[in-house]
Amino acid sequence: MQKNLPYEPWIISETLAKLDEKTNDKLQTFFITVDPERDSTERLKEFQQQFDHRIQMLTGEREKIDEVVAKYKVYASKVDGEEEINHSSIIYLIGHGGKYVTHFAADLNSDESQSDKILAEIRKYVN
Repeated sequence: MQKNLPYEPWIISETLAKLDEKTNDKLQTFFITVDPERDSTERLKEFQQQFDHRIQMLTGEREKIDEVVAKYKVYASKVDGEEEINHSSIIYLIGHGGKYVTHFAADLNSDESQSDKILAEIRKYVN
């Protein structure tokens, strides 16, 4: 897949491992590629095997991906001369009917557990 795998699925996997059954049953998790030309469903299946099985890997037509990118204000740009894509690393919590609840930009320099921060917000929303 990529030389440097994104950290978002790792954080989400860690968060999902901490969920109680009641909360787990109320969530769906998705990873949406910003590079559908390279990330076929087969590649995403391989990628998914490295993370929690509950994370669904999604791809689609470039036009639809671009709509999601624009709606959620995601930065995505190809690195000159390489296959890699630079992109913003934001995790969104979306409620019923697609309503925005909050988002997380992981602070990888923090001593605070990023998954615990996300879990606290999920529990507030679910409860």
